[in-house]
Amino acid sequence: MKKIILILAISTSLAGCFEEEKKEETRTVDWFLKHEDVLFKTLDQCQNDPGELEKTPNCKNATRAYHIR
Repeated sequence: MKKIILILAISTSLAGCFEEEKKEETRTVDWFLKHEDVLFKTLDQCQNDPGELEKTPNCKNATRAYHIR
């Protein structure tokens, strides 16, 4: 009985480790060009955490929009 409780406790605590992350909606270059306030906010976030965010679609699209505006 103790083994079953222990297994249930461990499996319940590990379940949170595998939850899907909420995906951010990917914005296009054209969208960023029409929403400059969000463009600059996104660029600030990307520059503040390049290790995590630099390669994300929104950082790439925001950077591209910034360079062609």
